[in-house]
Amino acid sequence: AVVSTQSTGGTMSVVTMATGTKCVARGDSYTVTDSHAEVLALRLFRLFLLHHAADRDSEVLSRVPAGDQFTVSEGVQFHFFTSCVPCGDATIVIKEGVEGDE
Repeated sequence: AVVSTQSTGGTMSVVTMATGTKCVARGDSYTVTDSHAEVLALRLFRLFLLHHAADRDSEVLSRVPAGDQFTVSEGVQFHFFTSCVPCGDATIVIKEGVEGDE
């Protein structure tokens, strides 16, 4: 899930929430293979940002004066939450024997 917090009022809102599966396609199956919860939450978050970019009165995004870019409005923060360790490319693997580790 992705949640947002706003410093004014200290409110917290759920922006995206998703459940997924760790199953992979087998054989001639046409199953979507990237339906991990973190991937789905990221896709929904992008959609959320696009929606707010199109809204001129958005309280979440502010347009940068010079150009077609946006910035997150003052006081707004986003946080990613997961109830289990992400898998695939999002996994952090600790390498043993890395120089500098003690």
